Parts: sequence; structure tokens; C-alpha cells
Amino acid sequence: MADGLVVSGGGVTTVAPDELTGERLSLERLAAELAGVVRELESADGLVRDKGLIAIDAPMSAATAEQRMREAAHEVGSLRAFSLQLSGWLAAAAKAYGDVESSAEAAARRVVSLLGYGAGLLLPLALIVGANLAGGYWLKSLLLPHLAELDRKALAEWLQQNKQLLSDPYVITLIRMAASGADDAIAGAGKVPFPLHYLLGDTGLGLLGTTSSAAAVTALGQLFGLFKDGPVTSSLVSRSIPALGREVAPPTGFAERAARVPPSTPGGPQIRIDRYVDESGNESFEVYIGGTVDFAPQAGDEPFDLTSNMTGLSGLPAGSLEAVEEAMAAEGVGDSPVVFTGYSQGGHVAMQLAESGSYNTQGVVTLGAPTAQPVQGDYPVLAMEHADDIVPAVGGLHRDDSIVLVERAALAGEGAQSDHVFPAHQLDQYRETAALADQADSPLVTDVAARLDQVGQGKTLASSSTYRAERDEQQ
Repeated sequence: MADGLVVSGGGVTTVAPDELTGERLSLERLAAELAGVVRELESADGLVRDKGLIAIDAPMSAATAEQRMREAAHEVGSLRAFSLQLSGWLAAAAKAYGDVESSAEAAARRVVSLLGYGAGLLLPLALIVGANLAGGYWLKSLLLPHLAELDRKALAEWLQQNKQLLSDPYVITLIRMAASGADDAIAGAGKVPFPLHYLLGDTGLGLLGTTSSAAAVTALGQLFGLFKDGPVTSSLVSRSIPALGREVAPPTGFAERAARVPPSTPGGPQIRIDRYVDESGNESFEVYIGGTVDFAPQAGDEPFDLTSNMTGLSGLPAGSLEAVEEAMAAEGVGDSPVVFTGYSQGGHVAMQLAESGSYNTQGVVTLGAPTAQPVQGDYPVLAMEHADDIVPAVGGLHRDDSIVLVERAALAGEGAQSDHVFPAHQLDQYRETAALADQADSPLVTDVAARLDQVGQGKTLASSSTYRAERDEQQ
């Protein structure tokens, strides 16, 4: 059984399970209902006064009833006040937890920076060893391809046997910290003065971070023929138009958007673009972007691959990013309002598109994406992450509390039964999380949902198109 949701961000320090938020809101609703009861009792009490009862020579029971009515109003009022008090305590507890977590995260970033810098002093030796290993693997792949294939099989087997470890939330936290500390290690290796690096890095101005680390890894890999991106071509796979007289409404909520994200299927479409129009001809678009299909380090025909992952994390134009831009141009997105929903690598691409400033972005939803970097644009972002999913962790520690973060443990110890190496990262798991988010009581979540749904309000589906992108033949 999966754990419940934990919601944070949205520009506040509150961090709380959705159940706690639900209890707080229930107490507030109860207090509102009790206030109504008090008003009704006081209104009824106001109709008849003690002097009036005496004037008409009413029996003693009427006076007793009048007194009981007042006592009831007082008791209900006290209960209302206690409900509000409990609600306030829960809100204060959530805020205190958020303050502690924010302080802990800030301290963790400082510690990671220091440890990473120290580890970087030993990095030159590690790079020499790594370069020799990578060079040896490259030479083996060239001269003895069958042995290289055995190595790949051995790695796949190891990953399959240790998938429980790779889904452990504590291990994933360490990976997230290591991703954040990679730039510190590089600075230490380059003998950059620590105060200067601290000022420029994640803990300071944020000019250096996971992006610069990924760029360094990508550049190193390219020396051995890895991670070499190239131009792509996006081709229309299908376009459906609703039958005359049949109106199809835009998606509402997160589950409907997650259901439209293309699955990561070899040879299948990676992009879906839905166009909506109102009676006046005003358009809006919903763009859905799939995840990584090919994890081979050498670039091939598939642009949604490890090469695009590394290129994209480096802050460079990746093949997958180019593919979506080309598809959007073909659909005539232009300056029309657009909402992006992306899974895994597609979530990272969605954020790149939104942050580019080239589109009229109205909101972004990411599912299991490495999107921990700050958001500069003025639009809502909701990121869904699983505590037992390794993929979001490679984005490093979160640095932006304006993003509404929805987290849960997807597996609850059941990952060993899955055939997947990273079971918590599967799209089906994130679709389940999206459905839970739709049921959440958190105002942070419901506010984002309302803002996204407003984009398509009053419009109906005009066309739904899917695109298949392929990387052009390497020169």
C-alpha cells in the first residue's frame, strides 16, 4: 500500500501530509457550521424574552427551555472556538515542520557543498582512473564487442538484482545530495577558492550547480564518443478531429493530463499536442511530453535518450527539446496560451520550454522529472515526485519553494515484485499519484489545478496530434 501525499512549496514553508491538511480544513468547516447553529439558536432565543414569558403567564417549562437554549448556544460556541483552536494548532504544527525542514535543507546544502569541495581535492585522481576505465571500455567495445556486450548484460543483471536498493528512499536522498555536490567537487578539483565557489554555487548566487556538473560530465563523455547530440526531425503520426456536433472538453485536474502523456515506447510517438478553441476562435494548447526511451550512452535515432538527458541537464539544446519545439511550430502554437505536462525527461523538457520565454506558458505539471532548479517565469508549477524514485534525485536538492511539490512513497516496500529496475519511476505509478493529487485537500494543489483548468475554460477540442521525432543520421 503506497504512502499518502506530502505537499510543500507554493512560496510558503508549510510541509504537511495531505491527511493533516484535510483534518485542518475539516475542523474549519465544522467551525463554520457550528457558527451557523449558534446564530440560529440566538435568533430563536431572540424571538421570546423572559419578560414576554412572564407577561403571558407562560409555564415554568417555557422559561426552562429558554434557559436551555442559551446554554446550548454557549456550549456550541465553545465547541466552535475549540475547533478553531485545534485547526490553528494543526496549521502551526505544519508551519513549524516546514520551518524545520527548510532549515534542515539549507544546512544540508551547506554540508553537501563543503563535503563535495573536499572530495573534489581527490577528484583529479578519480578522473584519471575514470578516464582509464572509460577508455578501456571504449577500446574493448571497438576491438572486442562481444566482451563489451557481456559487460552490459552483467550491469543489467546487477541492476535487476539490486533494484530494491536503488529504490530505497535513503539511498535516493544520498544520490540527490551527491548530485547537488558534484559542482562543489569540480570546484575543489580545480582549486577554486572555497569562499568564491560558495558564493557562486547552489548555496550562494546559484550560478553554478547541477547544470555545470552535467556539462562537465557530458564534455568528458564526448571525448570518448558518448553523449553526442545532433539535429532531429519531428513527423506527424496522427491527427484526430472530433466528429461534427461532438464537443470534447479540455482536461480537468492532474489525472486527465497524466493519462494523455505518451508512454515511453520504442518507435512510438513521444509528443502529443491538443488544440482547443472557443466560439470566438481563441486558441489554447495542452502539450504532453513523454520520457526517456533509450538509455544507451551513444546517440542513436531515438532523441528521447540518455544523450538528450545529459545535454538537457547541461542547459544545452537537447534533441528532445528540439523535437518538441518543431512539433509545436507545426501545430501553430505561437503566442497562444499553453500548458505543459511532461514525464521524466519530458518534464525537464517542459520546464526548459516554459523557462525559455518563447511561449505563453500558463502552467507546468511534471511527473518524476529532475526539475529541482529555480523557476524564473510567472506561472504555476506542480511537480510530482516519489521518495523511492531515483530519477528526480539526479536534479539535486530543491532550491525553489515556489514550485508546489507533491511527494509520496510509491512502492512501500513492494518494489521487489516488479519486473522494472526502477519500479517507482513507471508512468503508471505517477498516474496514480496524479489521481491522488486530484483528491487532495491542500489549497496549494487545488489552486494550481484551478489555474490550469481555467486556461481551457469555454473551449472545446479542435484537434489532437501526436508526433514521432527521430535524430538525423550522425555525420
